[in-house]
Amino acid sequence: MKVGKIFWIAAVVVVLSCGEQSVRTTSSPARKSEQPSWITSSSQDKEYFYTVGYAEGIDVLEKLKDQALADAKAKIANTIFEQAEVDKEIRSYGMISEDSRDSLKAEFRQSVRTRSVARLTGVEIVQQYTEDVVEDGLKYTRVWVQAKIKRSTMEAERSRILSELARKLAMVDENLRKAEQAARSGRVREAIEAYQKAIVSATQVDERRDEIGVYAQAVTSLLQKIRIKPVSIPQTLDTDKGGKLVFQVVYLGETEIPAEGLAVSFTLRGNTGLWTRSALSGKEGQLVCEIENLKSSIPENKLIAVVDIDFPELLSLGDAYKGLYTQLRDAVTKSQVQVSFKSVSLRKQEKITTVLCLVQQDGSWQTLKPLETEMESAILKKGYKVKRISQRPDATSLVDLNPSVFGVLKSQGMAQVVIVSVVPSEISYNESVGRYVGTYQVSLQMVDVESQEVLQTANTRITASAEKKEQVLQAFVNASSRQLVELLE
Repeated sequence: MKVGKIFWIAAVVVVLSCGEQSVRTTSSPARKSEQPSWITSSSQDKEYFYTVGYAEGIDVLEKLKDQALADAKAKIANTIFEQAEVDKEIRSYGMISEDSRDSLKAEFRQSVRTRSVARLTGVEIVQQYTEDVVEDGLKYTRVWVQAKIKRSTMEAERSRILSELARKLAMVDENLRKAEQAARSGRVREAIEAYQKAIVSATQVDERRDEIGVYAQAVTSLLQKIRIKPVSIPQTLDTDKGGKLVFQVVYLGETEIPAEGLAVSFTLRGNTGLWTRSALSGKEGQLVCEIENLKSSIPENKLIAVVDIDFPELLSLGDAYKGLYTQLRDAVTKSQVQVSFKSVSLRKQEKITTVLCLVQQDGSWQTLKPLETEMESAILKKGYKVKRISQRPDATSLVDLNPSVFGVLKSQGMAQVVIVSVVPSEISYNESVGRYVGTYQVSLQMVDVESQEVLQTANTRITASAEKKEQVLQAFVNASSRQLVELLE
């Protein structure tokens, strides 16, 4: 005998009972005619069911006998299982498609059967037979046991299993009926909660975990029919005042039904601010996302609304249920809708702003026109109304905020001025990077022209580099405008 041939068969519930023993020792397998006839043709009668269990190996005899008895009990259990199948259809009530009904029924029934455990009592060993065999230089033992169990005991256990299967299937059927009736009546939240409770309860009781797949399939079909529809979406919102975006949650049954009491989460992309993160749909399925304010004026803000339902209990059960969890989460995302709107600052647009940039060169202040152009473009994107002036104030007076400056600006209709003054350090060549490097001390101020009040002020240092010395200032301009505009916020 080859070593790989040694095995034992797993047992169901074990109750030991001793029987008779016959022993034969041989150097080769015994002929079938020399073995007891009950090994191949076990007798049967009205009161008892007989079967034969077998084991072989190099273990001690008592262990091999236990394994042979386990084999006999497994055969008794299989006989019970084969006659303990509940032929009950899981009705769909219109929620599970015709294509999936048969597979669902078969899948669930098989799951229930594998969860059932035969509680075998009263199994007795009638007789046993052993052989010591030497094969290919390896000595091992073969053990057969004839076991019996009362047919009335088998019938009682079969009835118990049938009752348990019927109870589980009836429970699924009833829960599905209640949930799907609620969905047909437009009580979608009630239906989803029924499925959630069923899934949660099934996860907490080991005997009911086999129901999870059926509930998950049904709730998946339900979730896939939920949609969020935009009702009233403004094209433009003021960044300071915000606005309201109205949606409706509906269930796509035979007709479109408003879905009340469903949680919806809102995510804003492209901007930041204060807005409603989650809301419940009302009686007509409607709900509102209220945006209180937004940080930036941009041409396109994206707001995403999706039904907010999760099933964390499935993840707690381990890898076996991750597939179901992913299936349910994918179904939830079917409800998702995305809307877009523009954000502007009416407050900023009400006041005309000009930008004046100066750089200190050779002991005097000079206009830094390239930076002005970059700053104007960046500030426009932030929602400011920008205008250039034809008559510039004296540069030194501008840096010093001399009152005469504001008269010049006011005469040209300016309400605000952004003043950027740049003081460069000496440009030097950096051997390690192989480029010319310059550092710039930058001061930014926003001033109200009418009141001469400094509205905002900031100071920063910006380093720029270029392959040529004369290119460093332009590199600074290219890098600095975005950083400086952010300081205004």
